Amino acid sequence: MNTSFIRQINDSLHPVNGYTMSAAVVLNSATAWHHVEGKLLHAVVKINSYLYHNCMCTGIPQSTEKGVDLLTALGIVLNNAKDGLDCLCDADDYAIEEAKKLLGFIEVLPLERASNIYIETMITTDIESVRAVTSGGFDNITDIIHRPFVHSVEAMAKRHRECRNYELTDFLRFVENVDTDELSSIMDAVSMNTELFKEGLLEDFDEMYAPSISTETEQCTPYEYARKMAGVACYTRISGTSDKMMELSGSGNHSLTVFLSLEASASYFHIEEDKKIRAMALAVLVDSAVKSQLEVSNSCCSCAVAAGIASAIGHVYLFGGEEEQMLMAMRNMIGSLYGMKCDCEKESCVRKVGMIAGLAVEASMAAMSHISIDVMNGRLNGDFLVMVKKLSNLLSRQERKKGKIVKVEKETFCI
Repeated sequence: MNTSFIRQINDSLHPVNGYTMSAAVVLNSATAWHHVEGKLLHAVVKINSYLYHNCMCTGIPQSTEKGVDLLTALGIVLNNAKDGLDCLCDADDYAIEEAKKLLGFIEVLPLERASNIYIETMITTDIESVRAVTSGGFDNITDIIHRPFVHSVEAMAKRHRECRNYELTDFLRFVENVDTDELSSIMDAVSMNTELFKEGLLEDFDEMYAPSISTETEQCTPYEYARKMAGVACYTRISGTSDKMMELSGSGNHSLTVFLSLEASASYFHIEEDKKIRAMALAVLVDSAVKSQLEVSNSCCSCAVAAGIASAIGHVYLFGGEEEQMLMAMRNMIGSLYGMKCDCEKESCVRKVGMIAGLAVEASMAAMSHISIDVMNGRLNGDFLVMVKKLSNLLSRQERKKGKIVKVEKETFCI
């Protein structure tokens, strides 16, 4: 059990530079280009609607450029598949200008029915054709195929998540007994993400994000401090920092929400390091478990729902609460955040990340006083796994009602 959960935690954490989804497109096309010879004639990119939407609104660190076509072209120019999700590190002005010259060769086809993570780039040259497929994880290249092609599977099997069907009791048993020396990746995440917060303070991003909230713990509430820390770090991220951060469950914003909210509370209440690390390990497992159930929904803001629930449960552990109080905090978060839609990583996400971080503290402190939304309210009855599955089923039914995607320049809208 310990080995399995330790592996799950380590697999959930990856250092990245820039936006993970944008890097995934670059990595996919760079991989395809690496396996083909000749002069580029045409490139066709098939990408699921969720990723398409996000990549049309986010882009390249330290640049205002964006778009799936440009990211695909950039992968061809950089040709650095060996760098994995760090492939955007070399995206300087020269590379971007060279990529723009290839835009006429690239066609992008959003896939409305493809779920989970799916990117397919088919490159045709004057010599051959090759197709690279990313599925189930942003850096998970599942196929590199030369012509003749087998039929493409647009919604391939999801990457296995070992904690998907465990109960909260199982996670708690693990974090109580694990040797924290085996959780060094968590401290790496805290260190890297805290640096984003500090950089934001140096750039006065805190004045742009939340000028009314002090950076001194004695001058603000614990909710405000968590909101400030996570929000400023997120603002730094979208402002184009070249510094790396640690992503969680394939998302930078998940990582900022979970780790910096808990780091803020541990600092505010002077909680010992060992307790903080165990609380963060619990939150990582909860985040992975919840997000793996929510993958049926493309439009749900999993940063709000999954990371928010994870942070709240982690906070109850941090404060010395019991499992029942953790479920109370979970109900408080679901009742507050259900229905929140994903509108991709832009300035509105900064507000969400900060708000969720603060709300997680508030929800957990309410639970510590045995205050929660009534279990008979909506989908809030049942234990941890039952609540997550009910939430997933409800979101899945709503997802089937979505309309088609309409492209307008570099933005997309659902109608």
